[in-house]
Amino acid sequence: YQSAMTARQAKAESLSTALTREENLPLPPSPLPVPTYPTSPLMSRASYLRDPYFFRRVTRRNPRREMEGKFEDRVFMQPNAGTVRVLATVRCKVGPMEKETFACIVRDWAGGFMLAFAETSSDGELVIAGAYPLLEHVEMQKSSDSKGTLFIDDIPMQIAFASPSECDYLIDYLKVAMCAAYGQGSDDHRITTMRAYAVEFSSMEMAYYPGGNVPNVKTVMQAILGEDLKDGTSMDPHFHQMRLCMRTPEGRDAVLRAWVRSMNEGAVIKNRRPAAINNHVRVIEEAVRHPCYHNDLSLPGSVVANLALLRSEQPEGVKARIEAARTSFRVITPIMEQWRSRSEVDDRPFELMFEPTENTKAWQQ
Repeated sequence: YQSAMTARQAKAESLSTALTREENLPLPPSPLPVPTYPTSPLMSRASYLRDPYFFRRVTRRNPRREMEGKFEDRVFMQPNAGTVRVLATVRCKVGPMEKETFACIVRDWAGGFMLAFAETSSDGELVIAGAYPLLEHVEMQKSSDSKGTLFIDDIPMQIAFASPSECDYLIDYLKVAMCAAYGQGSDDHRITTMRAYAVEFSSMEMAYYPGGNVPNVKTVMQAILGEDLKDGTSMDPHFHQMRLCMRTPEGRDAVLRAWVRSMNEGAVIKNRRPAAINNHVRVIEEAVRHPCYHNDLSLPGSVVANLALLRSEQPEGVKARIEAARTSFRVITPIMEQWRSRSEVDDRPFELMFEPTENTKAWQQ
């Protein structure tokens, strides 16, 4: 296992070095017609990480407007806190009721990114209505040139923009932000560390939680692992609530303790119900996507051992999925054992993409 990981990492680093040399080349006019996917299994879907149309923009000035600077000062600046900057802000309408809001791609001093939504309160102040860390994959499925379904790590949201250019601007810079955080998707240590920073960033204050509350872990996990089991998209709301629980180490440990208890009870292995197996594997896949250090040091070993039990006597496709989750969990565990909180690390310089294009109003300020 270790030799295979070392060989894959060496190959990935060689590829990353070759790609990094391209940063000074001109920007392509459009994305690559045929996607090339990252080498790390932690980022297997984010083909734009390997696309020069996106990753070269990290080292280019941004057609930033005055709006981004105003949001930095009015919404995200906090006394005695580190620097937070806004990469892009777009006015949009979100949800079935098409509530007017501002979508902001935001980065903190450690390098974690999130997509935050800001609304105008009843007293005219801009307030944060919710935020989503950028962890694995962003995608827009358009129903027209300026509206459709935006997926942030498989969380769907209906969104509409004033124009196609506003839509493309936000989606493009979400992908550019992913490139800034995760490079070309080849370094497991970088991916895990930056995900943890993004998760911690999005849990910094209650305003960043959509709805303003941390869900009850016991209730959420009962819905996911209990006897009245369903799977598929019908479970999405419960898993979205679980993701909010996993934004803190305490919440993530509580989720995994509930998972281990369910496995120890044995029903999922004895009955082999596809819905139960799917939901149990999905919990671990989310734990990989939301890394936090463990207060309960016994949990990682229990999770890995139970995944091995769950894998036995499964169809080949299910067995491969469980093994992938098990391998990924084993990859992130030692990394998170050495991880330090954002409050304990040096500031990471902001990329050139946070600077406005020369000779614009934003540049002159």
